[in-house]
Amino acid sequence: MKVPETKTILNATLIIAILVIGKKVGEKLGIFNTASDNIANELDQGSTANINNVSLSAPVGLSLNPNYWKAIYKSIKPKVTGKQILKSLTIFGTNPISLAQNKSLTMSNITSAFFPKSLTLVTSTLANMSNVLKLNTLEQTYAVLCLKIYDSKGLFKDDPDKVNSVFQLLNSKAQISYMSFVFNKIFDKDLFTYLTQFLNSDELAKISNIIKNKQLYTNIK
Repeated sequence: MKVPETKTILNATLIIAILVIGKKVGEKLGIFNTASDNIANELDQGSTANINNVSLSAPVGLSLNPNYWKAIYKSIKPKVTGKQILKSLTIFGTNPISLAQNKSLTMSNITSAFFPKSLTLVTSTLANMSNVLKLNTLEQTYAVLCLKIYDSKGLFKDDPDKVNSVFQLLNSKAQISYMSFVFNKIFDKDLFTYLTQFLNSDELAKISNIIKNKQLYTNIK
């Protein structure tokens, strides 16, 4: 068996090194897509995909469509009731009925968990939103999370970790879609479009990875 010459090995090593460095430089300059770029692009394309594609293999970005939650519950057989949908969308383990009966206390508990330094301001903001936008009790609960995401975009410094914590908190793709629905209702903005204004490809890829591991819905009995 003929052993490759040292010169041949060095040339091959040099070519590989040049290709690797070239790829990294190309990614930095935006010439080549990184793995995160590809995931972010899939998230973008999925957000406008056909909402009737209700399956675990559906594009991850569909969960950011403000109407996808309706398609998810519509696809369930036998047909689910409004009460079942309410229960499935409820977060924080809070019963929507008890929320309505003790709104201020429950909202205080929720807001203090996310805005410990500005509880009064946030509670007041939510109250104003409720009056102006006619938010129902469930929407008020999601409004806390929408405010948290909206607040993650700063004038000088953004907080992607705060965004991630919101998506990690939600239990299903239906809940994420419903949050997008409430976000649009409050701010008249598309949630995904807003996220792309201050999150880079790596940060969007993290959100995509969080979403893809979620169930379609929970608590339907």
